[in-house]
Amino acid sequence: MYYYGSKTSNNLRDIANPQAFWLKYFTSSKRVHQLIEEYGAHTFEIQHIKKFNTKVAARNWEAIFLQRIDAAHRPNWLNMHNCDKKFVNISHSEETKIKIGKSNTGKIVSEETRLKQSKNGKLLLGEKNPFFGKKHTEEAKKKNGLAHLGNTGRRGTTASEETKIKLRLSHLGKPSGNKGNHYSEEVKEKMRQSRILYLERKRNQ
Repeated sequence: MYYYGSKTSNNLRDIANPQAFWLKYFTSSKRVHQLIEEYGAHTFEIQHIKKFNTKVAARNWEAIFLQRIDAAHRPNWLNMHNCDKKFVNISHSEETKIKIGKSNTGKIVSEETRLKQSKNGKLLLGEKNPFFGKKHTEEAKKKNGLAHLGNTGRRGTTASEETKIKLRLSHLGKPSGNKGNHYSEEVKEKMRQSRILYLERKRNQ
């Protein structure tokens, strides 16, 4: 059985990196996920075909490839469609985003899934991380900045009292992530300088 798919992201450190594939991202295919549940992720053989610089290029190539072999109508392929026009170069409408958000609200991740995510995440720590020792180029920084332009996150919003209580309870008994860690003088100086720049920007706004 075969399956062809692509992974794209605006985040330069995201799991779209080929070296991280099949550790955190396992495609969006329900058929593939069913097989993973039944036989395990280790039973799949993964092959990276191409790497693209843009989402459009990746999706267009996926459509060309699937339509060329007509994967949707082949019994030995798991793809349910050939990336027809309605699947290429589209983004979710605000209405769809709201529906997706509501459908995920209240979902609780099982302890087993959390352990799997934790285990997979540890496989990319330190030198094992594909980005270890690398730095973003100025061009990449600009692209990333433009991609997130206008994204204010939760700025200007206030958590409800119910949410505050839930957050407080979820952290009870958990030690601080920095407990026992000691910053070097170099790191302390960087933090000081960063804070000074932040305060200067706020004063000039």
